Amino acid sequence: MSELLTARRFAAPVSEDAVAEAWRTTLPVPSGWQHRVRTNAVDDAPLSDARRRWPVLLFSHGRSFPVENYQLLFERLASAGWVVAAISHPGEEALTELPGGERFPFAGPGWEDESERGEVLTGVVDQMVIDARRVLDRLENLDAAGDGRFAGRLDLHAEVGYFGHSLGGAAAVWTLQRDPRVVAAASWEGQVYRAADRPLTVAGPLLYIIGGANRDELLGRQFRPGGPAAPVYEMVIHGAWHASVGELLYIYRAYAPRDWRRRHRREIGASRVNQITGDYLVAFFSRYLLGKIDPGDDDLLRPDPGGGDVQAWNYPEVELRMSTDGGFWTAASETP
Repeated sequence: MSELLTARRFAAPVSEDAVAEAWRTTLPVPSGWQHRVRTNAVDDAPLSDARRRWPVLLFSHGRSFPVENYQLLFERLASAGWVVAAISHPGEEALTELPGGERFPFAGPGWEDESERGEVLTGVVDQMVIDARRVLDRLENLDAAGDGRFAGRLDLHAEVGYFGHSLGGAAAVWTLQRDPRVVAAASWEGQVYRAADRPLTVAGPLLYIIGGANRDELLGRQFRPGGPAAPVYEMVIHGAWHASVGELLYIYRAYAPRDWRRRHRREIGASRVNQITGDYLVAFFSRYLLGKIDPGDDDLLRPDPGGGDVQAWNYPEVELRMSTDGGFWTAASETP
């Protein structure tokens, strides 16, 4: 069972001490690193009165990644007008510390043979979907409550999206398939882990983000559109890989040994990856949840009709494909 994270988990320092120490099993940095990293979040921030009800985005982390790893994206989306409900999936992140103090270390199931991987990870994703649906139920209760800062302030009937990284990205797509409250999803390299399910025909709009290092493995292999109302965007960020999103590499680079920095010197920086990802998430969810898009961001979701595989007038690192019928059109094809 997952708990909805409180605002206090997203205030400076970047992470609670116990969680930060557990993170060091993945991120080999000096003890106490979290006190050197500050966020822009504020404890118990009031909801703006610019709207009566605010649209909601769910988020799920990758396997063993702390949910705090993605605060840059949370802040970007919150500043664009969404209430972001980030989910800790106990047993699937480095350490989950619930508001009452109870702790759950990573205990995700493994497999003895590679042939078992798809079934094992599909089972994990199924549980994450259950977690997400419980969080949606909890948000509905908070909205329906007679008091509290979220009472009557959440739009949960037409404007709920879900994004995630890795296993969390897979959970976002499968929740889109199974819960009508979620109407659009974005996945950062979340896969359809069971071969029999691939390619998965999506039930609503999907933005699928792929690091260039995994382009050949993932592009065109995981998802297909469910029709005009359920398009699939496939977006490749060249120079990125699976762990490029979030703050993990951004923080680690400051402490990494020289040989590590030399091996990774040609990669796109984590700050740039988060900038690109945040801008595309805002453009995508604005279009498919709110029915609008900032004119300045319109080109982000439209491949170049003039030809070429890279949208140089947006981000030169990005390659975008989009389809509503299973045949992808890219920057090299005519705009439909």
